[in-house]
Amino acid sequence: EPVSSEERDQLSQFVLMGGRLLHLIDPQTTHGLDELLAQWGLALTPGIIVDPTDRMAQGSPTALLVKRFTEHSITHGFTAPILFPVSRPIVYGAESGGRGKFTSLAETSEDSWAEMNFAQHHPAFDEGMDQKGPFTLAGALKLETGPSNPTSHASNLVIIGNSAFVSN
Repeated sequence: EPVSSEERDQLSQFVLMGGRLLHLIDPQTTHGLDELLAQWGLALTPGIIVDPTDRMAQGSPTALLVKRFTEHSITHGFTAPILFPVSRPIVYGAESGGRGKFTSLAETSEDSWAEMNFAQHHPAFDEGMDQKGPFTLAGALKLETGPSNPTSHASNLVIIGNSAFVSN
Protein backbone atom coordinates (compact mmCIF):
# COMPACT_ATOMS: atom_id res chain seq x y z
CA GLU A 1 0.00 0.00 0.00
CA PRO A 2 1.35 3.48 -0.85
CA VAL A 3 2.60 5.81 1.86
CA SER A 4 -0.13 8.26 2.95
CA SER A 5 0.27 12.05 2.90
CA GLU A 6 0.36 12.02 6.71
CA GLU A 7 3.17 9.45 6.69
CA ARG A 8 5.07 11.51 4.07
CA ASP A 9 4.79 14.59 6.31
CA GLN A 10 6.09 12.60 9.28
CA LEU A 11 9.03 11.26 7.26
CA SER A 12 9.85 14.74 5.99
CA GLN A 13 9.79 16.15 9.53
CA PHE A 14 11.93 13.24 10.77
CA VAL A 15 14.59 14.00 8.14
CA LEU A 16 14.49 17.75 8.82
CA MET A 17 15.23 16.95 12.48
CA GLY A 18 18.41 15.09 11.50
CA GLY A 19 16.89 11.67 10.86
CA ARG A 20 18.24 9.05 8.49
CA LEU A 21 16.18 7.13 5.94
CA LEU A 22 16.83 4.10 3.79
CA HIS A 23 14.57 3.71 0.75
CA LEU A 24 14.51 0.35 -1.08
CA ILE A 25 12.05 0.81 -3.94
CA ASP A 26 11.50 -1.79 -6.64
CA PRO A 27 10.48 -1.00 -10.22
CA GLN A 28 6.81 -1.01 -11.10
CA THR A 29 5.66 -0.42 -7.52
CA THR A 30 3.20 2.15 -6.25
CA HIS A 31 5.00 3.62 -3.28
CA GLY A 32 3.61 7.13 -2.82
CA LEU A 33 7.06 8.61 -2.15
CA ASP A 34 7.52 10.65 -5.36
CA GLU A 35 6.52 13.93 -3.71
CA LEU A 36 8.70 13.28 -0.67
CA LEU A 37 11.75 12.38 -2.76
CA ALA A 38 11.22 15.34 -5.09
CA GLN A 39 11.55 17.81 -2.23
CA TRP A 40 15.17 16.63 -1.91
CA GLY A 41 15.82 16.58 -5.67
CA LEU A 42 15.51 12.79 -5.98
CA ALA A 43 13.42 10.83 -8.46
CA LEU A 44 12.90 7.20 -9.38
CA THR A 45 12.41 7.06 -13.12
CA PRO A 46 10.30 4.44 -14.88
CA GLY A 47 11.79 1.41 -16.54
CA ILE A 48 13.73 -1.68 -15.61
CA ILE A 49 17.45 -1.49 -16.14
CA VAL A 50 18.99 -3.85 -18.68
CA ASP A 51 22.78 -4.14 -18.76
CA PRO A 52 24.30 -6.65 -21.19
CA THR A 53 27.78 -5.87 -19.82
CA ASP A 54 27.12 -6.29 -16.09
CA ARG A 55 24.62 -9.11 -15.85
CA MET A 56 24.58 -12.48 -14.18
CA ALA A 57 26.26 -14.86 -16.67
CA GLN A 58 23.75 -15.85 -19.34
CA GLY A 59 20.78 -15.19 -17.09
CA SER A 60 18.23 -12.47 -17.47
CA PRO A 61 19.69 -9.16 -18.73
CA THR A 62 17.77 -7.46 -15.92
CA ALA A 63 19.60 -9.51 -13.24
CA LEU A 64 22.46 -7.07 -12.80
CA LEU A 65 25.78 -8.08 -11.32
CA VAL A 66 26.95 -4.64 -10.27
CA LYS A 67 30.70 -4.04 -10.16
CA ARG A 68 30.88 -0.23 -10.40
CA PHE A 69 30.98 1.41 -6.97
CA THR A 70 32.07 4.92 -6.10
CA GLU A 71 34.19 5.93 -3.15
CA HIS A 72 31.97 6.52 -0.11
CA SER A 73 31.98 5.27 3.47
CA ILE A 74 29.09 2.93 2.58
CA THR A 75 30.95 1.31 -0.33
CA HIS A 76 34.44 1.45 1.16
CA GLY A 77 36.17 -1.87 0.61
CA PHE A 78 33.57 -3.29 -1.80
CA THR A 79 35.42 -5.73 -4.05
CA ALA A 80 32.83 -8.39 -4.90
CA PRO A 81 29.95 -7.70 -7.30
CA ILE A 82 26.45 -7.36 -5.85
CA LEU A 83 23.39 -8.91 -7.45
CA PHE A 84 20.56 -6.46 -8.16
CA PRO A 85 17.85 -8.77 -9.61
CA VAL A 86 15.56 -6.08 -11.07
CA SER A 87 16.32 -2.38 -10.65
CA ARG A 88 15.10 1.05 -11.58
CA PRO A 89 17.15 4.22 -12.23
CA ILE A 90 17.65 6.91 -9.60
CA VAL A 91 18.09 10.55 -10.59
CA TYR A 92 19.33 13.48 -8.51
CA GLY A 93 19.05 17.04 -9.71
CA ALA A 94 20.11 20.06 -7.71
CA GLU A 95 18.06 22.15 -10.16
CA SER A 96 14.91 20.28 -9.14
CA GLY A 97 15.09 21.09 -5.45
CA GLY A 98 18.15 19.17 -4.32
CA ARG A 99 19.94 20.86 -1.47
CA GLY A 100 22.60 18.47 -0.37
CA LYS A 101 25.56 16.42 -1.43
CA PHE A 102 24.53 13.45 -3.56
CA THR A 103 26.89 10.54 -4.17
CA SER A 104 26.10 7.78 -6.61
CA LEU A 105 27.05 4.52 -4.84
CA ALA A 106 26.48 1.90 -7.54
CA GLU A 107 26.24 2.40 -11.29
CA THR A 108 25.57 0.53 -14.52
CA SER A 109 27.75 0.43 -17.63
CA GLU A 110 27.40 2.67 -20.68
CA ASP A 111 25.78 -0.29 -22.46
CA SER A 112 22.78 -0.22 -20.12
CA TRP A 113 19.31 1.13 -20.80
CA ALA A 114 15.97 1.53 -19.04
CA GLU A 115 13.53 -0.85 -20.71
CA MET A 116 10.00 0.53 -21.00
CA ASN A 117 8.36 -2.45 -22.73
CA PHE A 118 7.87 -4.89 -19.87
CA ALA A 119 6.19 -7.51 -22.06
CA GLN A 120 9.41 -8.33 -23.95
CA HIS A 121 10.98 -11.65 -22.96
CA HIS A 122 14.24 -10.67 -24.68
CA PRO A 123 14.59 -6.92 -24.17
CA ALA A 124 16.28 -4.86 -26.87
CA PHE A 125 17.08 -1.15 -26.86
CA ASP A 126 14.34 0.79 -28.67
CA GLU A 127 15.52 4.24 -29.78
CA GLY A 128 13.00 6.90 -28.79
CA MET A 129 11.27 4.66 -26.25
CA ASP A 130 14.02 3.40 -23.92
CA GLN A 131 16.50 5.61 -22.10
CA LYS A 132 20.25 5.01 -22.52
CA GLY A 133 22.55 4.57 -19.47
CA PRO A 134 24.71 4.62 -17.48
CA PHE A 135 22.42 4.87 -14.46
CA THR A 136 22.69 5.27 -10.73
CA LEU A 137 21.29 2.19 -8.95
CA ALA A 138 21.99 3.36 -5.40
CA GLY A 139 22.79 6.77 -3.99
CA ALA A 140 23.41 8.61 -0.76
CA LEU A 141 22.27 12.15 -0.02
CA LYS A 142 23.61 14.20 2.86
CA LEU A 143 21.10 16.98 3.36
CA GLU A 144 21.70 20.56 4.29
CA THR A 145 18.84 21.08 6.72
CA GLY A 146 19.83 24.39 8.30
CA PRO A 147 22.33 25.68 10.84
CA SER A 148 24.59 22.97 12.12
CA ASN A 149 24.22 21.96 15.69
CA PRO A 150 27.18 20.06 17.18
CA THR A 151 24.84 17.81 19.17
CA SER A 152 22.64 16.84 16.21
CA HIS A 153 23.23 14.32 13.44
CA ALA A 154 23.29 15.27 9.78
CA SER A 155 20.26 14.20 7.80
CA ASN A 156 21.12 11.35 5.46
CA LEU A 157 19.14 9.42 2.88
CA VAL A 158 20.14 6.28 1.04
CA ILE A 159 18.00 5.31 -1.91
CA ILE A 160 18.23 2.06 -3.86
CA GLY A 161 16.07 1.18 -6.85
CA ASN A 162 15.80 -2.44 -5.74
CA SER A 163 14.93 -4.26 -2.53
CA ALA A 164 15.78 -7.88 -3.37
CA PHE A 165 19.54 -7.29 -3.27
CA VAL A 166 19.48 -7.34 0.55
CA SER A 167 18.99 -11.09 0.41
CA ASN A 168 22.22 -11.46 -1.65
